[in-house]
Amino acid sequence: MICSPISKSVARRIFFISGCLANEKSNIFLLQKRQDMKKLLLLVLPFCGAFAQHSDIRPGEYESHSMGADFLLRIHDNQTYELVFLRGDFEKQGDTLHLNTNKAAHGDFVVTPIARDKNANALTVTFRGMTSRYFLNSVYIGTQHSDSRPPEYKSARDYIKGTDERDDEFTASTPVSVKIDKTKFLYLLNYKNYFTEDNSAKPTIISKFEIPDDVSEVDVDFDFNRMSDMKFRIYQDKEGQLVMTEGKSPLTFVFKGGDRNGTTVAKLQPQLIEDTDFAKNAGIVADRDELLEGVIEDAAPSYAFKYAIEQSFAAAQKTTAKSKDKFLVVYFDYENKRSRADFDAFIKLAETDLGYAMGEAYVESVDHFNFYLASDKDKALLAKNRLDAKKPQILVYNAAGDLIYHTSETLKKSMYFRSYNSAYADLKQADEHLKFDRTLSNKKAAAPELVKAFNAISKTERIQYETTVADSTTVDYETELEVVPAVDTVAAAYSDYARAAVIRDRDHLYKLKATPSEVRAKWLQIVQFYKKSNAYNQDYIDTGLSELLGDGFNSRLFNDNAEPDAATFDFLDYVFLQMPEIKKAEAAPHQSEDAERNDIDSVLGSFFGDHAYTADQSQQDKISAYYKKYIALSGGNPALLQAYFYFVQNGLSPKTEREYLDSYADFFNSVIKPESGVIENLDRAFGESFSDHTDWQGFKYEFSNSANTVAWYVVEHKLGKPDLEKAIRWSEVSHRIDSKNAYFLDTLAQLYYLNGQKQKAIATEERAASAAAGLDDPAVKLQYEEILEKMKKGTY
Repeated sequence: MICSPISKSVARRIFFISGCLANEKSNIFLLQKRQDMKKLLLLVLPFCGAFAQHSDIRPGEYESHSMGADFLLRIHDNQTYELVFLRGDFEKQGDTLHLNTNKAAHGDFVVTPIARDKNANALTVTFRGMTSRYFLNSVYIGTQHSDSRPPEYKSARDYIKGTDERDDEFTASTPVSVKIDKTKFLYLLNYKNYFTEDNSAKPTIISKFEIPDDVSEVDVDFDFNRMSDMKFRIYQDKEGQLVMTEGKSPLTFVFKGGDRNGTTVAKLQPQLIEDTDFAKNAGIVADRDELLEGVIEDAAPSYAFKYAIEQSFAAAQKTTAKSKDKFLVVYFDYENKRSRADFDAFIKLAETDLGYAMGEAYVESVDHFNFYLASDKDKALLAKNRLDAKKPQILVYNAAGDLIYHTSETLKKSMYFRSYNSAYADLKQADEHLKFDRTLSNKKAAAPELVKAFNAISKTERIQYETTVADSTTVDYETELEVVPAVDTVAAAYSDYARAAVIRDRDHLYKLKATPSEVRAKWLQIVQFYKKSNAYNQDYIDTGLSELLGDGFNSRLFNDNAEPDAATFDFLDYVFLQMPEIKKAEAAPHQSEDAERNDIDSVLGSFFGDHAYTADQSQQDKISAYYKKYIALSGGNPALLQAYFYFVQNGLSPKTEREYLDSYADFFNSVIKPESGVIENLDRAFGESFSDHTDWQGFKYEFSNSANTVAWYVVEHKLGKPDLEKAIRWSEVSHRIDSKNAYFLDTLAQLYYLNGQKQKAIATEERAASAAAGLDDPAVKLQYEEILEKMKKGTY
């Protein structure tokens, strides 16, 4: 391999095969790692070898584009040749050259008109060169009949189905011709993302050609050379050699002299369009319909679902209104002569999808849409909403007849109304936002009606998309109940655990109008109403509990979780007052979507467990007081008592010493009853309160370790007789659970000694020192032996 010197203005990006033209095997330097490039080179070699049999060929440069890629053949006087298949210019950035290919200017396709017929109603597209079915697998053909309509894409493999496939797919050079509808613009693209994972982050390059009215046939040269996509860089090393790198294996070039700039042949320049999400935007999404064709024929759905397609917009609305959760999808496509056929084809596919989703029988929960194909009588709907009737339009109405969403796309391209990529959650959320806005703006709405709307919002599915959240103004709880005006947006908000949005053009989807301040003012109005009336309301309870979990209306609407405030504690007072009724409601059969969410103990346990550690210092005392109220209402649940003890332990100080000891005593006494043995007590408590959170061995270890920790606190602080007696009981239980634990024995021995039981203390400390011999740290045994000596001498 050789390399020409590099000009400051223009250089060639050159990959070539060089060799002799004598009757001997050519020397080949193969650069391409990818399988398709290897196939390309195998195609080229016989072509090169043919020159060895002709001595009268004129030396010089020859160009070709007959094999699906650009080639430059150089024939030299000394019976040697060079075959170049990548060329272009370069950009200099610092001391590095970035090589660009000619392909970057014209894309993957070159289109040449070869026949003209103004009366033709179809366009013949002929792929020439080494473009067998293998290389056309990733090609898509798009047609656009007018400027007002979006392009519609179809896979090239669809067009060539049924043609003769007996030719060898790697050597056949027979042109492949297909007929498509007459079109104003022809789009061609090589959708590599469909086949190669490493291309998933690259945009799809679409070549757009304007086809003159009288052209009836075009030739297409398709450059399937994947190597031209590689990004090469060149730098000069210390020896003056040029090093070319694209990946793991750099190539080194040595200067041989002579400027070998070649000539450039002008080619048709298409408009190149970059599309970072072609599959979704074009409505193919690695086309499921094509991938599964045949499978669907072989395995028809068990349940044959059929849509009821009404013949008028009014009838379609009436049918949709019978189900409050359905949406009516109205399709307009006046400029498309095949609109009815396209609509029917879409309905057939959607029916098949739902049949699979439903299984053996009709399932209402997956049947979300009704469809209607608009007629000329319905043009007023587009005019009313200022939408272009020359473009395809989709309008989506809720069951009440409100327009929720519109988009200028075809049904197939939108991909929003099929069961496997449904936009139902997006539409449902928008519908709930509309209902919520209307309820909040209704000045006559009473608290029960308001809280029902809040509860509905709390149950909407969380959708992840970028939005802005208005900065909320602090509202004085006791005095301010009026709606506060909205303020400027200040931040973009995201949800870490939301489902990804399906609808892309969200500007055409109904947007929430209520501001955080307005919502908060209405919520305070509701809280104050139930604070005064104390009337039982399940919607209020469910909504408030969702807020306590940080998963309620504030989170759903604004991704905001407020800290506990006066309204929070008023709601807790209401819940504590209604606790018996809440328990009755929980015990009764219900159809809650999330039983855990409505479980009062689960929610309150989670709330206090979280905020006991995270609340502002000013709120800590109030949180602690309400925590105690809840524990008292629970009847001394051991799990709650343990959680509260850990909360107090976390903030332990001399001021909280008494609460620390008392909270542990409450927990200990809730588990260990005097009338039963230790293991029997632990087994009962584990089964009733802890089995959902830990295993039996873990529970025993945690309980014994806590008992020893608190008992040791009494030793360290030399507390009085009452605390000593309690600590001895705690320590004896920990020893009963793990009788060979050296640390437990040492704690118990020192407690005995402090309590005046010296002989018992000495005997226990001897056991502690003996058990410490098995520990990894020899210093522990020495320490215990020193304590033992002091006990014996009376100097402890």
